[in-house]
Amino acid sequence: MSHASHGSPEQELSSARKGHTAGVVLSLVGGLLAAIALALILVGGWRAGAGNHPSGLSAWLAGFAKSSIPGVLALFAVCCLIPGEQLRRGAIMRRSTPPKTLLPAGTKVSRFDTVRFGWRFLWIVVGIVLSLVLVGVPVASWVNGGAPGSLDEGHDFSGYWITYGAIAFGVTIAGVVSAAKMAFYHRAIRSGLATAGQRGPGGGFWRWVDYRWRFDLWMAGIGGLSIAAAPLLIQDSIGRHASSTELAATLPGLYIATSIGAALIVLGLFASAQFWRAGEALGSGESAS
Repeated sequence: MSHASHGSPEQELSSARKGHTAGVVLSLVGGLLAAIALALILVGGWRAGAGNHPSGLSAWLAGFAKSSIPGVLALFAVCCLIPGEQLRRGAIMRRSTPPKTLLPAGTKVSRFDTVRFGWRFLWIVVGIVLSLVLVGVPVASWVNGGAPGSLDEGHDFSGYWITYGAIAFGVTIAGVVSAAKMAFYHRAIRSGLATAGQRGPGGGFWRWVDYRWRFDLWMAGIGGLSIAAAPLLIQDSIGRHASSTELAATLPGLYIATSIGAALIVLGLFASAQFWRAGEALGSGESAS
């Protein structure tokens, strides 16, 4: 007499609870690491930019913030938040057989509840505000002086702020496209254009683009990063000591960077609108290997 391959309902419930608890812990750790990284960037840059020669606590914070530590903390935060949120809102499991695709992979699959539009909107607003601070304040300091830049180039934090601000804006734009992806998918289902669980025309290709690799979100995110980082191209061409000739010489680079970024965002939006063709649920994903 054969035994069932699955555990009892009590065992499955216990496993789900453990996964949820682990997800909550990972999400909290990730959020804490992200908050620490942001605090280091903001406080360290502001204290350093307040004067030409920071000393004491200001010098220590400046050196700490200008090191790779905030970036490393942000990386670990992402590594905690992604699986943490998947476990908190669902489960990650092993696939018994790999899919029959050109490049079989996806040994791990996840199923999770999607974030509601209200929460998406809130985090998009937070991301936009954070990006505006990290990018807008340095640009203003180039024109008017003061933190996070200073007269001493050795303590100019504006480049660091804009770099992290560009990353934040890229993530925010990816969030915007993700929300649009949900809206496009639900509209396709409501209109009868798509049927949940069934692939549409070109489904194999769009599954590879939108589901396996999330290229729609990557394109949009890189596009947002390109737009927000573009002011770095004119950093030395604006301000009290710059000339209109210098600014005119650097503006083409600014236009090219923003145009490429805008084009990538449009491509990401277009690709996200095709997700319904993949025949997969929104709240799901698979590993690349």
